[in-house]
Amino acid sequence: MAPVETLVQGGHGLTSPTFDRRGRLLVASSNSGEVHQVVTEGASSTLQTIFNTGGSPATTASAFVTE
Repeated sequence: MAPVETLVQGGHGLTSPTFDRRGRLLVASSNSGEVHQVVTEGASSTLQTIFNTGGSPATTASAFVTE
C-alpha cells in the first residue's frame, strides 16, 4: 500500500473530492458551502474558491461541470 500524502493544507471540513471534465481536482467544504479547486504551482498547492453553493456542497461538487 502506498503511503498517504498531503496534497494541500487549509480549508475546513473538506469532503467529496472529485475531478471535473478538465481533470481539475475539486473539494467541497461542508463548513462554508464552498467548492474549491486544488491548484498546484511547483512543489506547493493551494485551494482556490470556485463558487459557494449557499447550501449543501457535497452533492453539488460531484455534479459540477465546467465549460
